[in-house]
Amino acid sequence: MKDNNRLLSLQNKYNEILLEDGGLRTLCGVLTEDINNFVFILDKYRENLLYIDRKLRQDMDFYDYLDYKKLEKKK
Repeated sequence: MKDNNRLLSLQNKYNEILLEDGGLRTLCGVLTEDINNFVFILDKYRENLLYIDRKLRQDMDFYDYLDYKKLEKKK
């Protein structure tokens, strides 16, 4: 039950950001703080980056990781 309450709390937090026109960058900034890790978002086909954290953008190894990692396409 504790995990469900935490998930609902996070969902409400992110919904509020979007409802207040916070935008993707703001949402990802908050998410980065919450999970204590860098965030990147791929499109629904997992082919193109929609958002990448500034620190990840500067890390060329990250792009090698994306090229190397096999991502399964969703239909």
